[in-house]
Amino acid sequence: MEQFEEHISVESSELVDAEFHEHAEPDLHLEEHHDENAWTDDPVRVYLREMGSVSLLSRQGEIHLAQRMERGKYLVRKALSRSPLVWRRVLALQEDLRQGVVRMDDFF
Repeated sequence: MEQFEEHISVESSELVDAEFHEHAEPDLHLEEHHDENAWTDDPVRVYLREMGSVSLLSRQGEIHLAQRMERGKYLVRKALSRSPLVWRRVLALQEDLRQGVVRMDDFF
């Protein structure tokens, strides 16, 4: 973060100097420095750039997303409860519990 702030302060001071000295020769060092840092592979910069391009959820969007998630959980539970494979496993666990092979504490 400090490097970023230093970079911004250096560039802004150079740009201000350039505006006041329009009749002076162009600063080639500024252009080279700018080209160097335009696209980097720094993961933090890439992450921040991506974060800036994604819109945030509104209150209504969050509500809609939560409703969709709850509906998805309900549908998964419904599908699992109707599966013969799940029923066989539950009945096998019930039988093991009756015979004392497993204890109730093993489940809770």
